[in-house]
Amino acid sequence: MDIKIIIQTPGQRHPCHHHRQKEETFYVHWGVLEMRIDGRRRTLQPGDMILVQQGVWHEFWTDTGVIFDELSTTDVANDSFYEDKRINKTKKTERKTRVNHWGSGHQIPR
Repeated sequence: MDIKIIIQTPGQRHPCHHHRQKEETFYVHWGVLEMRIDGRRRTLQPGDMILVQQGVWHEFWTDTGVIFDELSTTDVANDSFYEDKRINKTKKTERKTRVNHWGSGHQIPR
């Protein structure tokens, strides 16, 4: 299982795509996540969870900002197929922002 924490700022959108191998579950921690899954619009609030199965077209966005988990069966390279074919030609490293160091390095007291 692969877990990613995804943060979207207000107005940010992830375009319509599907995966041939990966199945995803989204769990909202904070904010409002808008989704279109197989053509149907869904609004997710904190505590809501939704499953997106392999091969199902989906996109997501937020007007307010949102923090959510993406839990997936696996993270397979080149398994995202976008409706906008130009995106498919762009390297993943050019489309994504990966944060390897979060915070100031201070440890939180226990």
